[in-house]
Amino acid sequence: DDESEAQRKYIRRTNRKNREAFLYFLDELHEQGKLHSMSLWVELFGTVSNDERFSKMLGQP
Repeated sequence: DDESEAQRKYIRRTNRKNREAFLYFLDELHEQGKLHSMSLWVELFGTVSNDERFSKMLGQP
């Protein structure tokens, strides 16, 4: 059915855009010097968990 196919495409597109936004957020953290090879999740959790881009990523396939 065309409607369900359109909905699947919309969901896939939304999920992809959420992933892209999160990757951009990680790039921002890297440029700010907050994210590097020795970063610990415990140090970043406060910053990351408060960001909407991270919240949108949760629960995505």
